[in-house]
Amino acid sequence: MRPCEASVRLTGVVTLIWRAEMARRTAGFGGFRAFLVAGFALVTVAIAPPQALHAANPPLIAVDPSHGIAGTKLVIAGSGFPPDQLVALYVDRPVPYLGTPGARSDEIGAFQAHVSVPLETETGVHQICGQTGYPDFTVNSVKACAPFVVDAKASPESTAGATPSPALISPPLSVPAVLAAMVVLLALVGGLWFITRRSP
Repeated sequence: MRPCEASVRLTGVVTLIWRAEMARRTAGFGGFRAFLVAGFALVTVAIAPPQALHAANPPLIAVDPSHGIAGTKLVIAGSGFPPDQLVALYVDRPVPYLGTPGARSDEIGAFQAHVSVPLETETGVHQICGQTGYPDFTVNSVKACAPFVVDAKASPESTAGATPSPALISPPLSVPAVLAAMVVLLALVGGLWFITRRSP
């Protein structure tokens, strides 16, 4: 028995014994019945194929970040896959692959990969998938996907500073215009002063 398979079976034993203990506490099983349940759990885990033990732990994929433009660097984390297996990574469908062609799961069926979204990926929602059974995906194929949103790239026009409208730009005042305005203002002030002095 390989170490990874032994680890899976040990995990299954602990899980089933814990469930047996919960059943004993809930149903009030006696010591002998609890012993029979635990023994049955040990026998079941000992003879069960690894695929059956993994069935209780479905594969999962997590993608970080969850959105970005084409070319964004991703961290893909997976769990629940068969141990020591090549997990092909791709966007929506196999080929092209994210990696060569992906990552390998460890002894507990987990992996982590650092990849980039292909530059030709179109804008919108896509599925980042991990799947065993490479290259034909017909034998021992296990698959899990997670969504990833490809954002639209910002156009150069939108990133550049907005050009003010000509109608909103005030033309600079010329020197003669400023002098004329000052003369008008002084005339108004002088007229008001003269009227005030003439009034009784």
